[in-house]
Amino acid sequence: MVKSQPIPDEDAWWNGLMWVDGARMQARRFEDVLNEWLDAEYDTKHRHRNSGDDDIERGWRDETDRNYRPYDSRRPIRVVTVALAMQLAVDLRFLIVACNHVMTALKRIPADARPTMSGQELLHLMRNVSEHWEEAAGPSATKLALANVDHTTITFSGNQAWIGDGRDAIPMSRVHDWLERSREALVAALAGAGHDVPDETESNYAGDDELEWPLDRLRYHWALPHIELEEWDGARFPPGAPNWSARKQIGWLRAQASGATHTN
Repeated sequence: MVKSQPIPDEDAWWNGLMWVDGARMQARRFEDVLNEWLDAEYDTKHRHRNSGDDDIERGWRDETDRNYRPYDSRRPIRVVTVALAMQLAVDLRFLIVACNHVMTALKRIPADARPTMSGQELLHLMRNVSEHWEEAAGPSATKLALANVDHTTITFSGNQAWIGDGRDAIPMSRVHDWLERSREALVAALAGAGHDVPDETESNYAGDDELEWPLDRLRYHWALPHIELEEWDGARFPPGAPNWSARKQIGWLRAQASGATHTN
């Protein structure tokens, strides 16, 4: 059997840059999904608090139905669905995996220049548990249990999300800061090795940035456009939309967000 060899440090640093960007995008996605979960949880509790038969609760429901149109976000319409719960759990695991890829790249940087983050060893254990989910009690799960850390728990405090619970929970602000420092360290390592690291907003198409026209250009990451409920009248969905495939529904929403009038 041929023993695998590690790739050169410089290749690891380039891969690290890619994973830093992936982790940053995944962090934003995770936070977006969590915010949707929190909104849905608030609406759910609001519905239950006002579902009784006394005059006050009936009056509140009647007033809400009278004053606000269907799908108005001021009505408690969001639902904590099973799908949303699974999406939140999966997006957390994707974030943990992406962060661990960054850690792998940073191992190729000298220790005195390597960014660290308090709690990153817990993220590594969480990654192991997530990847080996079919094992009932592996070594990483045992270590997390001994540290009294629940890797499946997401908390929200101080206006931000926390991975885990208790005193060892990791705030997302710490993750964001570590990712920025990691990118700076990887760029510095590549520059020190003689590489010209392009800015993230540079065109990936040779010669494109040398063209003078047009001066106004969009430089961003691709993302599915968001349509706030306040901006969307559910009645605008074409007839038969509930029977569309999920792909066609997403295409219709994207077309609306971009100003297009229809999709095929």
